[in-house]
Amino acid sequence: MESDVAQLKTTSAIADEAWLLWRPPPKLTLSEWADRYRILSSESSAEPGQWITAKAAYEKEIMDAISDPDVPRIVVQKASQVGVTDCILNAVGFFIDMDPCPMLVVEPTVELAEAFSSDRFRPMIRDCPRLHGLVAEPRSRDSQNTLRRTSFKGGFLALGGANSAASLSGRSVRVAFLDEADRYPLSAGTEGNPVALAIARTTAFWNRKVVIASSPGIKGASHIEREMEHSTKEHW
Repeated sequence: MESDVAQLKTTSAIADEAWLLWRPPPKLTLSEWADRYRILSSESSAEPGQWITAKAAYEKEIMDAISDPDVPRIVVQKASQVGVTDCILNAVGFFIDMDPCPMLVVEPTVELAEAFSSDRFRPMIRDCPRLHGLVAEPRSRDSQNTLRRTSFKGGFLALGGANSAASLSGRSVRVAFLDEADRYPLSAGTEGNPVALAIARTTAFWNRKVVIASSPGIKGASHIEREMEHSTKEHW
C-alpha cells in the first residue's frame, strides 16, 4: 500500500512537471510583455531600467497593434526621438519569447543595421532576464550568430541595410520591421524600391506582419507618406 501511495505521488509530480513544460504561454499583448519583461539598457536610454509604457502612452496602441494577429501592417509616421525604435526592439523580444519566427529589421544602411545590433539589440538580450538563454552571443566564425544574423529556437533575426539589395533578399521572413524608411535610398542598388523588396520577403506567410516607421522626409517622395495614405490614418 505504501509503495502504491509513493508511486501515485511520483506519477502526480511527473504530470505536474509535464503540464508546466507543455502548457501554452500566457496571452500577453506587446505592451503587457514590455511592462513585464523589458529592461532598458544604459547604452541606448537616458533612463535605464524597467520599461514603463505609461511614460509614453502613445506607444501602447502601436505596440498592441503589432501583437494583434488581425493587423497585418502597421505604419507609424512620427517625430524624431519619440521611442518607436524601442517599440520595434520590444516587438523583436516579444516574438523571440512568445511567438518565435523568422524576422527582418531594415535600417537605412548596412552600417546602421550593424550598429542597431551591437548598440541596441545585443544590450537588450543581455539586460532582459526573460531572454537569457534564448539567443546566443555572436561569434565571428559562427554563421548562425553574427551582428547581422542571429538564430534562436523557432526562427532567426536578420538585419539588413536598405542600400544593399543582397541584405534584403534571401530567405522568407514572417515579420519585417522597416525603421526610418524615409532615410532609405530610392533604390537598393539596381534592384528597385527597398521598401517593396523587404515587404516581398513576407509574402510566403499567411500570418505575415510588416511594421514601417519613420519621421517624414520630402513631401511627394516620402515612403512613409505614401504608406500612410493607405492606412487608417489614426492619430494620438
